[in-house]
Amino acid sequence: MRQGSHDKLSLASNIAVSQFWLTPQVNEYLLSRDAVPVTVTASNNESDILNQDYDVVVYYGNDIPSGWEGEILFKEFWQPLAAPSLIATDPTLALARYWISKSWH
Repeated sequence: MRQGSHDKLSLASNIAVSQFWLTPQVNEYLLSRDAVPVTVTASNNESDILNQDYDVVVYYGNDIPSGWEGEILFKEFWQPLAAPSLIATDPTLALARYWISKSWH
């Protein structure tokens, strides 16, 4: 977080993080008594996010970018999903059937 003025807050993130996680957090914050105006920049171009002067950057990636200080907010979990009736009838989904049968039981 950038040190300085507290009369506004500038945030940046990639588009998916902004849409699915950051925007709901900002909306909740804006309802608080201590809220200040907020600007959000959303871009999938990493240089738009990391090469500008924002108060806070929510970065989506495998690690904190070199030269930055940060904290991991949450880990991500991916799992393939398909309707059982589709998997049973479509031979091209054999790999999905295998993954689903082995997935995290």
